[in-house]
Amino acid sequence: MIKHIAMFSFLEESNGKTKYDNLKIAKNIMDELPSKIPQIKHWLTGINQSNSPKSFDIVIDSEFEPYDDLETYKVHPAHLEFVDFLNTCRDKTHVVDFEF
Repeated sequence: MIKHIAMFSFLEESNGKTKYDNLKIAKNIMDELPSKIPQIKHWLTGINQSNSPKSFDIVIDSEFEPYDDLETYKVHPAHLEFVDFLNTCRDKTHVVDFEF
């Protein structure tokens, strides 16, 4: 199994919306991806609740098997649409992919 974790920080304002509005949109898009991409074995998303300056705003915790399924996910049209949205409102991204 491959664990794929992605964390995003968002701009305070973009697309004419607040950070929180864009986070809600992102979470809705993220929560729909498992129904569109059958290679996803596990999927959990969440908006940060901490006020720590080290925190990111939203996270994806996902699993794929085999590794090729993660590569398929990365180029899937539904994922690419999500990335297009992210590109309009995110500030930073950190990703970790590891085998377990």
